[in-house]
Amino acid sequence: MEKQNYKKIIIGFVLILFGIVFTSVAVFYYFVVTPELAKREEVAPENLNIQEQKVQQRVSIIKEESKNVQNLQKINLNSLVAKAEKVYGPAEKSRKNGFLWIDHSVQQYVITLGAINGVLPGDYLMVYEGDKKIGQVKVSNSFDVISYVQPLQKSANIFKNDYYRVIIE
Repeated sequence: MEKQNYKKIIIGFVLILFGIVFTSVAVFYYFVVTPELAKREEVAPENLNIQEQKVQQRVSIIKEESKNVQNLQKINLNSLVAKAEKVYGPAEKSRKNGFLWIDHSVQQYVITLGAINGVLPGDYLMVYEGDKKIGQVKVSNSFDVISYVQPLQKSANIFKNDYYRVIIE
């Protein structure tokens, strides 16, 4: 009987020691490690200023690059028409009807009439399906023989097909 009691006492002491060690580790973590981790997560004010400066530098670089791109995208229609008149014949210049092509995947609307035909940004053109007038589009960008257009609000849901006729009126 004494051996069993002796084993129980030793097992009890071992369990008590494990409990003390575990509790000590938990207290150490709570009082020492947790505040240290919190300090690491805080960002010093001088680091915030450095980060803000870097962000402002990047923003200014992006703005400058976008201005350069906008300058490249500007097209002088007068010089474009002058060059196109040398290339295209009188039949192309006098054309008043063309086609509207719609790429439904990206909502891109292109017509086969351009500045050489007298189509300029802001113009409104009538769209026909066969002989039936079905809507109207507004020219957003005009090039020599093609133009990009946008449908008016009422007309946007009408265009289900890929091709339509467009007439300058």
